[in-house]
Amino acid sequence: MDKSKQPFCRRLTPMGSRDLIYSRNMSFTNQFISEQGKIFSRRVNRLTLNQQRLSPIAMKEARIFSLLPFLNVTFS
Repeated sequence: MDKSKQPFCRRLTPMGSRDLIYSRNMSFTNQFISEQGKIFSRRVNRLTLNQQRLSPIAMKEARIFSLLPFLNVTFS
């Protein structure tokens, strides 16, 4: 089958329909942050455009509320 003739397969988002994007939802925020504290891109997160726009805002609020660290520094 040609590459152009393959059917389009939409990937499902990892969020459920009842999951909310807000700063106090720590299970959500930890899922989309790397070990260094960086926010993953939309391709890695598999989020929709609106979800990806809301997620950094929620994560930044969580950092301000001291729920997430600004830097994940490990001393070895």
